Amino acid sequence: MAVPSAVTSRLALAREISESRTPLRLHLHDTRHAGVANAVAAVQAGVTALDAILVYLFNRMGQPTGLDLAELTSAVSWLEGRLGSQLPGALLRAGGFPA
Repeated sequence: MAVPSAVTSRLALAREISESRTPLRLHLHDTRHAGVANAVAAVQAGVTALDAILVYLFNRMGQPTGLDLAELTSAVSWLEGRLGSQLPGALLRAGGFPA
């Protein structure tokens, strides 16, 4: 149930405890709609791996991800077809940022 300020302070503590030897990775949920903001705070605090796909957000921020958003949305569309049901993510329906 974290918020960005809590993510920042906890990651600072983790960095202090590990003495900067261990790469920081983070697992987030978006149950209370703070997941995206927490992910931004985490990346700004030095987290190098998140276990969520936030490609659109980080692309818009100019933060390289090494992932292709068009390929990811195509994969989601394919998966929905195979499953016969709509997945909960909204990016596929919203589309990318208008040109």
